[in-house]
Amino acid sequence: MQVILVGRAGTPRPPLAGLPGGCRQPREPRIDKGQVRRDTRSGPRRKHDIVRTTEGWPSVTTNKELYRRWIDEAWTKGNVDVLDDMNTPDFVDHSGLPGVSPDTAGMKQFIVGLHAAFSDVAMTIEDMVAEGDRLVGRWVMRGTNTGSFNGMPPTGRPVTLSGFDLLRVEGDRFAEVWHVEDIAGMLQQLGVLPGPPSP
Repeated sequence: MQVILVGRAGTPRPPLAGLPGGCRQPREPRIDKGQVRRDTRSGPRRKHDIVRTTEGWPSVTTNKELYRRWIDEAWTKGNVDVLDDMNTPDFVDHSGLPGVSPDTAGMKQFIVGLHAAFSDVAMTIEDMVAEGDRLVGRWVMRGTNTGSFNGMPPTGRPVTLSGFDLLRVEGDRFAEVWHVEDIAGMLQQLGVLPGPPSP
């Protein structure tokens, strides 16, 4: 069977080659210049919804600059007094060592001990991801164990320690931090723990 298409004037139109029964190919809806096609699956995007969810958050650039200074000044250079301006008064370290207070004072204590144990501490930020009031940083610390560390005598060995930080920003300061470090790997480098078995 063949379908004959009739024009406005009543004259039959020739069938189109390659289509079953001479049916015409359906046309894509025309979109004029400046018109935006709406995605009916998710609905239109409303600007005020985005503003409402991010209102009050510091910018991503500000968060990254704050983290760079936090790592460079406090952790690499050992200038722990800058933490008073960079951490909120009720700052909480959720991953601190046992016996160390989970606040800015405890963080200062740990950094001072770190620099006493490793005379040439240098921390490098390898990656940073920031969104809203959260920031994740991946870092690597390098140093030489020239002093007592956590009750262990100095070994004189160089070490490389890697870790991650997750921080919550409040205003222009850090309010909370969660962190993970490869402590076992560092102890293996110091000779305290046995290294991984040979393949």
